[in-house]
Amino acid sequence: VKVRLKKISLAVFIAVATAFCAWMGQPAVAEQGTAWHLHRALLPFRLIICLLPLMPVILLQITDVWGNARIQSLFEWHAGLADGAAAAARAACVEEADGPGSGEIDASHVPLQQQLREFSDILRQGLDGPSNLMHTLNSTTVVCFCDKEGLLTDT
Repeated sequence: VKVRLKKISLAVFIAVATAFCAWMGQPAVAEQGTAWHLHRALLPFRLIICLLPLMPVILLQITDVWGNARIQSLFEWHAGLADGAAAAARAACVEEADGPGSGEIDASHVPLQQQLREFSDILRQGLDGPSNLMHTLNSTTVVCFCDKEGLLTDT
């Protein structure tokens, strides 16, 4: 996977460099002065500096939504209610312990495609601010323990 990403990033870099050279080679662009080229080159940096104060808020929202998507897809996967690939995987791994509906609850067993589908569903529905699942789970105060029989008991 890492080698594939390196090849893709190298191909994108070469494509961008080629497009930049082709743009610079145009006669209308070549006739412009140095100040014009400097302003054109600094434009992305100026935009980044203007939008920099918003980045923590945006990243916080995205991580909240991603956490919600992972938890919701984990619950769907574990309950065996997920459609499409999850139902096919459940039929394929009846004997395996990490299939949906088994006793193991681990987000690493949920396919990434299922998590991304849940992520896009949440984004399409709109962000609901502080009333999301992560904040709700964060504010619970009941502590439960799993005893030797596997039953949850609260304190």
